[in-house]
Amino acid sequence: MEKELLTIIDENGTEVLCEVLFTFDSADFNKSYVIYYPFGVEEDEDGNLPLYAASFDPEVGTDGKLLPVTTDEEWDMIEELVATFLEEEEEEEITAAERAMLDGDMDVEALITPEETEEVISAEEIAQELATLKAEFDEAVEQTIDEAPNSMTADEAVEQLKQLKVEFDELVSQAIANLLK
Repeated sequence: MEKELLTIIDENGTEVLCEVLFTFDSADFNKSYVIYYPFGVEEDEDGNLPLYAASFDPEVGTDGKLLPVTTDEEWDMIEELVATFLEEEEEEEITAAERAMLDGDMDVEALITPEETEEVISAEEIAQELATLKAEFDEAVEQTIDEAPNSMTADEAVEQLKQLKVEFDELVSQAIANLLK
């Protein structure tokens, strides 16, 4: 299953790539919510991730503006749903081999025979790939600034830099999609 990613602008104006844990609608509050966490963040020693919640307009989806959760009642409902979701996820983590063994459909010999598996890409490798892409983007921006003709207006320079950012964002999205395959 492909993971859904979104970009959040934090309080410092920095773009933060995040992964959507799940979304849901609440009839009680007549809102849609998204639960997310920073992409590439590993669980702590207790198995916890830093989770965030926001509401959003379902017509626009999570590509639109995220709105803060404002009431204690909403937070109570969100905390309960997250706890239920995480409990269900934990129960589903039994591997197919364990399930087959429990059902008596697999012999123990099959469990100790190594299987060929796809290469697993670590969060560190993803971070290195993204750092390389960022360095290439920064170099392209510097080159644009250095090579910009003196006759270029500020608006033209801004437009050229915006285009570089769009290209960079596309490369990052492609790299993430490739790494998550």
